[in-house]
Amino acid sequence: MTYISFNIGCHYYLTLVLDVYSRMITGWSLSANMTTEDTVVPAFKMAVAVLDNQERKKLIFHSDRGSQYGSDKMEQLHKHYSTTPSMGGKAWENAHAESINGILKNEYINFENMNISLKQAQKLVEEAIYLYNFERPHGSLKNRKPQEFLNFVQRLATEQRPVFKINY
Repeated sequence: MTYISFNIGCHYYLTLVLDVYSRMITGWSLSANMTTEDTVVPAFKMAVAVLDNQERKKLIFHSDRGSQYGSDKMEQLHKHYSTTPSMGGKAWENAHAESINGILKNEYINFENMNISLKQAQKLVEEAIYLYNFERPHGSLKNRKPQEFLNFVQRLATEQRPVFKINY
């Protein structure tokens, strides 16, 4: 989770769920407060909604140690969806999240000096995520865009799919 400044001294909280394999943002929320129910829960539910039961059981949901991620509500959701929570202890143990937060804030979203409603900000974030997922090439994906890479690997047999090592 990160915050996005707007106007002077005001901000919204952005929560993103990133599929590290494809670099696709699969879930997100933007809220005016930091409650678990307004930040992590909607982003998590959006991300798992596109997965079938077998895929959910393989899902490792890695986050920092923020109280929202370790809440009773998230524990219940992990149990309900059969997903595995994972928490890093240091910022560099969640480098993918830090990177995506920086990319969105620096390349796509700049609300500073804007008097913008939450609904307007959510629309702009949705557009930014679309551009990121469908238009932004990634070196780690051989300069493919996340959606393009996902389409590519889905056409391959499982044993032919690229393997990435992820260090936390």
